[in-house]
Amino acid sequence: MRLLILAAVALAGNGVRAGALAAPAPGTATSTVADATHLERVRACVYDVSCTRLLVAAHRMGFKGPFENTLWALNQNSGTTTDLLEFSVRETWDGRPIVIHDDTVDRTTNGTGRVRWHTLAQIRQLRIKGMETERIPTLEEVLDAARGHVFLIVSVKSASVLTVWNAIKSQGLTRQVILFLYKPRGQFRELNQLLADGEDILFMPRLHKDESLDALIDLFYRPPRFVHIDQATLTHDTLAGLARRKIRAYVQFPRGDTIAELRQIGRELLDKHVYFFLSDQALQVYEALPDAR
Repeated sequence: MRLLILAAVALAGNGVRAGALAAPAPGTATSTVADATHLERVRACVYDVSCTRLLVAAHRMGFKGPFENTLWALNQNSGTTTDLLEFSVRETWDGRPIVIHDDTVDRTTNGTGRVRWHTLAQIRQLRIKGMETERIPTLEEVLDAARGHVFLIVSVKSASVLTVWNAIKSQGLTRQVILFLYKPRGQFRELNQLLADGEDILFMPRLHKDESLDALIDLFYRPPRFVHIDQATLTHDTLAGLARRKIRAYVQFPRGDTIAELRQIGRELLDKHVYFFLSDQALQVYEALPDAR
């Protein structure tokens, strides 16, 4: 009962109805076949540069708070519920990739200190606040749980690109993941090493404010298929430059207080030929723009 109450509180804090996240979409089954069908539709759009279908990735697996980026969150918000799930990866002191947004464990667990100060064994002793049965998952655990259910955006924060990619490859999810380079100027060398070795990687660098789009793209052995831009870099020149290169923009969807407000925001972005988003309000964005799906 305590867990259910806490879950409801977390959902309400995100502006999400408690029943909306776990329930399947109207008229859909909850079988693996239904999940696979939805995943294949998303995958087809991700790989098709001309796809204009609305795609929304749920930021932190759809939650913001202690429950974010947990296996519980993945299970609540995968399959037919959302198109993609986004989460961050950091490495422990002994070089093991784990799934956590912050560079410290303080906010979401009963522990303290930087992730880098902990071994994996020490991380495994921690528990998620309010969820005695949940702990920080390893990247491998998340990949295994997501297999065949939902497309992933893996944000490489303080972790080796090589380590993260090797985990993805070993789990057989190379065609179910977009690798997001949060700090591309510090990460492009590892990525280029993989590309030069013939690895077929869907990757997405972030374009930071006051940075040249051309310079960003030129960092890589081959151009990315997506570039993450934010409100500061969402300019006519940036969008035109991406369009010329047939690279798609990925944008954090601005927060809205009502469905009508989200619909207005979404229509303005769709009119700019932006169709791929990260959002803390994924389900509400779907509700606001059903005809774009």
